Amino acid sequence: MTKRDPLFWRRASAIRAKEWAQIWLDPSTFGLVVLMPLILMFLFGSAVTLDVRGTRTGVIDLDRTQASRDLVATLAANDYFRISEQPSVVEAKPALLSGALRGFVVIPDGFERDLAAGQVPSLQLVSDGTQVNTATLLAANLRGTLRNWTEARARARPVAPTTAKRDRPLYIQSGTGEPLHARARSDRHRYGNDRQPADCADHGARV
Repeated sequence: MTKRDPLFWRRASAIRAKEWAQIWLDPSTFGLVVLMPLILMFLFGSAVTLDVRGTRTGVIDLDRTQASRDLVATLAANDYFRISEQPSVVEAKPALLSGALRGFVVIPDGFERDLAAGQVPSLQLVSDGTQVNTATLLAANLRGTLRNWTEARARARPVAPTTAKRDRPLYIQSGTGEPLHARARSDRHRYGNDRQPADCADHGARV
C-alpha cells in the first residue's frame, strides 16, 4: 500500500482556489460551468420529449353502433391520435398517399355483435409504409388503446345478481349406483320402521 503525499490536500486546495479565481475573473467561464448545465437540465427534463402527439389518423366506422362510436371517441381523446373521420376506404386512400394522413383505422361491420358474443374485437389499420417508425408507433398505440377500451368496457358491464344455492350432498351406494337417501327410504318401507341399514354409511362416496 502506497503512502499518500502529505502535501496532497495542500496542492488540491491551491488548484481549487486557482480555478475558482479563474471562474470569477472570466464571466464566460462561469456561464459554461454553472449556467449551461442548469439550462440543459431544464430543457431535457421538461421541454424536450420523445412522445409523439397529434398523429394524423383517419377512422372509417362501418359498424355505426354505440360500441363503435364509443371507440371512436376514445381514440379522439388520446393525445397520440388526431382523428379525422372518413366516409369510406376509397376516399381515405388518396389522403394517405398525399401525406394528409399517416394511416387510417377501419372498424368493420359487426364490431358490436362480436363484442356481445364474447369474441376478441378486430380492427384494420392501413398505414404509410414509407414511414416505418410512424407506422410501428401507430400500430402499438392503437393496440394499447383497444386493449384498455376493452378492459374498461368489461369492468363497466353490470354483473347479473346470482342467488347462492347450497347443493345437497349426494351419496352413491357402491355397487348399485342408487342414491343412499333413496335406498334408505326404500329399506324403511321394506322393514316397516325408520332404522337405516348399517351398510348405507359404510360404502358411500361423497361427490
